[in-house]
Amino acid sequence: MKYPSRTIAVCEKSCVLIGALAVDSRSQASALLVAGQRRARIGQEKTFDTRSGFVDNQELQTDCGESRLHVRKFRVGDEAALFSVYYSAIHQIASRDYSTMQIEAWAPADLDSCVWETRIRGINPFVIEADGLLIAYADLQESGYIDHFFVSGDHSRQGAGRLLMETIHENAKRQRLEMLTSDVSRTAQPFFEHFGFEVLEQRSPMIRGVVVPNALMRKTLADHEA
Repeated sequence: MKYPSRTIAVCEKSCVLIGALAVDSRSQASALLVAGQRRARIGQEKTFDTRSGFVDNQELQTDCGESRLHVRKFRVGDEAALFSVYYSAIHQIASRDYSTMQIEAWAPADLDSCVWETRIRGINPFVIEADGLLIAYADLQESGYIDHFFVSGDHSRQGAGRLLMETIHENAKRQRLEMLTSDVSRTAQPFFEHFGFEVLEQRSPMIRGVVVPNALMRKTLADHEA
């Protein structure tokens, strides 16, 4: 399957939303965002992740004005800004495809921030910066599973989703993975299909007593090529 990189603008209106983890309360969101974005600006030195072979501070010039997107690995201190990305992606974008009840179950307003921090540190994602702000993130596990893939509701259609997907494919190739899999929301399925993923099964997982449908999707990487 070819891996297109120039026609993603059409698909990015679908945005990219997967995963089903709860988030902190709305009352915490503004303070978390401010604190997180301040921390995210600190420390721009290049780093090398020995597990994935990922070199920090890759750069992509997008088509949106003077904005430049940078992809790097997660750093402790990014958690609050990534919370804002996650919360806005679900509440501002996924709400087009899910009911209010489903959105509240998926991203409720009562989860302890420590739970979020533990989860984000555990998946160790790639993050996207634009003009010093964190606007998107996604992970790639050693199994080839993509657990989270989110673009901020305020920064859709700016190339962040494409850059994340390219980063995932590059690292999958480096790790010689044979396939990629993910449980993908209704909202994100067209985006993933554009990059060669196929639906294996439509699912109806229950989250906090509410069914929040998604699909198990897979992409086979021929000869370990992304």
